[in-house]
Amino acid sequence: HDYLLPLAGLAESAGGRAVFFYDQLGSGNSDSPQDEEFYSVEQCAQDVVTTLEHFAANEDLVARGGFHLYGHSWGGCLAAETLLRHAGESSLLKSKLASVTLASTPTGPDAAMNAARELIEKYKAELSAKPMEERNMRADWPREPEYIEQWLLQEANR
Repeated sequence: HDYLLPLAGLAESAGGRAVFFYDQLGSGNSDSPQDEEFYSVEQCAQDVVTTLEHFAANEDLVARGGFHLYGHSWGGCLAAETLLRHAGESSLLKSKLASVTLASTPTGPDAAMNAARELIEKYKAELSAKPMEERNMRADWPREPEYIEQWLLQEANR
C-alpha cells in the first residue's frame, strides 16, 4: 500500500480524517499463513469487517462520524465483496459507512482471475513463439513438452 500513502495526507489535511491502511493476509505488511483456508474471499471479507470493528472500538471510528472505504485493485473487489456479504448484518456497515470508492478495480474476483488467466496464456503464447535458444531456459531444464509447459507457466507467473 506504500503507493497510496499520499492519500493519507490529502484526507488528513482536507478534513482531519484519520487514514488506516489495510493489507489483507498474504500481502504487504500482513502475515502470510500457509493454510489456504485463510485466503478464501469469504474469509478475507470477514477479516475486513473484523478490522473495521476493531477500529470502531479502539480508534474512535464511530465518534469521528463514520468512515469512508477506499479499495484499490484487488482491494476494491474485497470492499465490494465485504459489502455484499456483510452490509445487511453489520451494524457498523449499516450505520457508519459514509461512502465507498473503488479504484482500478475489476468487476469482481472472477473477472480479476479471468483477466489474470488471459494474461498468463498470452505470455505463454509469446514465449512459445520464440525459438528455444531465446527463451532463457536453464541449460539443465528438460526439453520434453510437459517440462517446457511447466517452465512456460512459471515464467508467465513471475
